[in-house]
Amino acid sequence: MKYIELPKEQKGALRRMFNVSTPTIWSALNYVTHSDLAKRIRKAAIAKGGVVKNLIQTPEGFMPNCETKYIHGEGTVLGIIQTFPNNVRVEFENKKEIATISCDGEVIKVFEKVLLRDWTRIVYEAQSLSDSLNEE
Repeated sequence: MKYIELPKEQKGALRRMFNVSTPTIWSALNYVTHSDLAKRIRKAAIAKGGVVKNLIQTPEGFMPNCETKYIHGEGTVLGIIQTFPNNVRVEFENKKEIATISCDGEVIKVFEKVLLRDWTRIVYEAQSLSDSLNEE
């Protein structure tokens, strides 16, 4: 789970700055919401010393069970699409630094400012979602 770690006092300052409720700040800092307001709150939180954290730990030697397609253009990789069992997909747009996890065409989660070091955790989360659908 990705979130922005920020001291309580700074969260209060954000509440007052944006004139919003505690749940609104929580939703923005935990990447639950992706509105323009949520993006502004996250930007302000980082400016106030907030640190982006990711709790998902990828096991050593993890290898995803998926098909990988690279989108090439302009002399570089423009995107990556990884398709897992149970209609789970991860799509990465290199220029926008955005990755999405979807299931049956419905976006489940959006990751912003994705760096290469984040990719394994995102793919692991998608694999976990795919595997969990086998348990139903």
